[in-house]
Amino acid sequence: MTDRARPMELSPSELLVLETLQCHRGRAAAIHKEALAEQVGMEVRKMREVIVQLIERHNQPIGSASQAPAGYFLIETAQEAEQAAQELKARIIRLAKRLAKLKRNTPADCLDQLRIDLQEVA
Repeated sequence: MTDRARPMELSPSELLVLETLQCHRGRAAAIHKEALAEQVGMEVRKMREVIVQLIERHNQPIGSASQAPAGYFLIETAQEAEQAAQELKARIIRLAKRLAKLKRNTPADCLDQLRIDLQEVA
């Protein structure tokens, strides 16, 4: 377990996922979402929610990759953190393009509005 969260702070589900990810340190050891969900005995959707909580509430360095080796992993290096950040950035851009189509707007305008929305909730 990483030193970022003490076991008492984690729910049983969070602890189970984090302990399982200890065997998947570094991107080369990434585990596919279905395999991780099966190992922890959760539906994929629930497991993803737990991972979001581990990242957002407990600052756990969990990365994901959609290209081989695909899956979730504990980030070990600055390079892996940068790769995970680039993957998130690419997802944000794809989603901005989809949002722009729905809004009949440009992706840049949608991102500008999201920036304003984020400032309001900060």
